[in-house]
Amino acid sequence: MNTRLGAETVRDRLVASPAWFVVLVAACAVCARGLAARASDVSGVDRALLGLTLPFVVPLVCYALFELVHRRARTADVLEPLARHGADRRALALGALLSLAGACALTAALLAVVAVLTAMAPSRELVSELAACAWGGALTGAAYAGLLALGSLRGRAGRLWLLAGDLIFGSGTGLFAIPWPRGHARDLLGGAAVLDASPAFSALVLVVLTVSYLVHSASRGPS
Repeated sequence: MNTRLGAETVRDRLVASPAWFVVLVAACAVCARGLAARASDVSGVDRALLGLTLPFVVPLVCYALFELVHRRARTADVLEPLARHGADRRALALGALLSLAGACALTAALLAVVAVLTAMAPSRELVSELAACAWGGALTGAAYAGLLALGSLRGRAGRLWLLAGDLIFGSGTGLFAIPWPRGHARDLLGGAAVLDASPAFSALVLVVLTVSYLVHSASRGPS
């Protein structure tokens, strides 16, 4: 019950916000990049996914969704009115963060599909490419939601610092890239791997990062 209340709080805030407009703008940017890549290069899908969608659009859109719900606040502060009436704080936080993770996963999957559709000419491989990128995009969006949930323990500043850390350390392929979503998502969608790992291993790491960050954030945030 308390978990559902947390999820409904996030849903109501997103519905009352310009979330749809944020997603639309992001999709238009990805679409424009995909069409440009398709017109200029046969490897347009890689350029659309790894040149714009994954490194910039997905993290920024996930951040924007968290901002629409949290603004400057921490997750615990957003849920304080419900907690004040006796609702379990950790269950509320878990429901809210799972709802945000779902929104980020769906949005990232949509953006990956848009990138493929606009960058790739119709072919026999299109369906399999769409399925792979949608799945990879969903894992990436969920992992960024976990990272931003962790940052939300400290409010807006925490989210910004962790996004900066992902950009700096996640762009590499060494040990420092392991706890960040960027490098594993890049491997999953056809880019350079962290520690030369396989895409299957990178997918597993993204799942582990998502679950551990969300659970830790839900259990540590409320007081």
